[in-house]
Amino acid sequence: MLHVENFTMTHQQDLKVLIPSLSFDLKPGDKLALIGEEGCGKSSLLNWLRQPDQSLPYVEVTGICSNSFGRTVWIGQTFPAQDEGLTIEAYCFDPVLAEQIDYGYFYQLVSQLGFDPDRLTSQQLMGTLSGGEKLKLQLARTLALEPDCLLLDEPSNDLDLATLNWLGRTLASLPAAVLFISHDEAFLSQVANRILHIETIHNHKASRVHLVNLDYETYRSQREAQFQRQGQLARKQQEEQAKQEARHRQMHDKVQHQLRQAHDSSLGRLLAKKMRNVKSVGRRLERQAEDMLEILIQEDAILVKLPCPHPLPASKWLINEPDYVVRLEGRALTQPLTLEWRGQEKIGLVGPNGVGKSTLLKQVRDWLTDRPGIRLGYMPQDYRQVLPQDLTPLDFLQESGSQEEKTKLMTYLGSLRFDPDEMRHPISQLSGGQQAKLLLLKLNLMEVNVLLLDEPSRNFSPLSQAEVRQIFRDFPGAILAVSHDQLFLDQVCDRRLALEPAEKQ
Repeated sequence: MLHVENFTMTHQQDLKVLIPSLSFDLKPGDKLALIGEEGCGKSSLLNWLRQPDQSLPYVEVTGICSNSFGRTVWIGQTFPAQDEGLTIEAYCFDPVLAEQIDYGYFYQLVSQLGFDPDRLTSQQLMGTLSGGEKLKLQLARTLALEPDCLLLDEPSNDLDLATLNWLGRTLASLPAAVLFISHDEAFLSQVANRILHIETIHNHKASRVHLVNLDYETYRSQREAQFQRQGQLARKQQEEQAKQEARHRQMHDKVQHQLRQAHDSSLGRLLAKKMRNVKSVGRRLERQAEDMLEILIQEDAILVKLPCPHPLPASKWLINEPDYVVRLEGRALTQPLTLEWRGQEKIGLVGPNGVGKSTLLKQVRDWLTDRPGIRLGYMPQDYRQVLPQDLTPLDFLQESGSQEEKTKLMTYLGSLRFDPDEMRHPISQLSGGQQAKLLLLKLNLMEVNVLLLDEPSRNFSPLSQAEVRQIFRDFPGAILAVSHDQLFLDQVCDRRLALEPAEKQ
């Protein structure tokens, strides 16, 4: 069992409490999903559970963690940098792990994950593989250790649809305990039997934690019903409060007027006493207002839209390439495909990991850059390609540097649930979800009419996914998106373009 007691996480820079006094137990068979708004500390918590004695960047933590599981393994959001330079063979047959891994089971897992076992002895560097291929080998190596506790940070990222379904079934059936973070609603519904929700309240100034023994769908529906009930009660309270305050103002103004007109000292004393009572009622109403139910705000709310003042004609060809083959360094990755894309069409690129979807997206970007009439927006998997990590969100977004522009940008960032301190943090200190929101805002300000998106939903919290899909669905321009998110493909894309691997030579 993994036991956590009184865990508290505080941001070093602004001293804001991100996670207040969290206590819970993780037992064998638990599939505990950790969800919450972008930047709430989920990944930091998972990292601390892996190694409670370590210091974490940007935050201070206190609390107790005891772990009686025999073998706990961890997979982070990004592939370890120190392994990028290893060959596939060196990574898979690491002599340090060789005695711990069941290689019969490992080969079985590799095949189930859709990775060619013949490549396990390849001298190809791990850093040259796609994100999905690296994750497949990482998962196979991890599961072959037969752990009794898994800590997984976004294990659904980068995986193709078939592998994602396989992973969901596999994790759900494991006797091991699993604590995981995921943005993918379908994956959450498939795996989780408990939910740990870190929720921000009071306009992002405080946090609270919910721990429930429910599957994700049940928790989400109950939460929505709670929002509706509390919203109705809060609005009723506010209406009654407004009536009381209106009556109080009338009484205050009446007594004040009488005081000014009074010429008799005895009457003046009576009116002064009455005014003291009126002021006492006013103070009571103020306290009452503080204790009222708040109309809950969806902490993940994304209020920014994507305007398109210069949409392309629906009939305009963006790309018309029959029998196109995606190539990388002269090597064919795909079978020939018909690549056709018009001015307002939304296309989802699908296919197995390593087939060249991200490569194709970059090639399309090169083709369309500087084309007349095209305002191109690009969201890569790795935000570091387009977000300068040393700048603050405000510095990144500002163009003129005027106070008027700064005020406008702070309003925009506030609509994305950035608090004033986070607006001035270096981008490197923001979570992946916060960086995704920032990039979305940048695309908004650019007034793009063509979007190239590489896994656009991967870093948004599951509770904001529906809003993200709505934003892209309502975008009147063209979209070409690599995605393994079934709901995104179903609700946003007009059609799918499936990439098939090239024939083996």
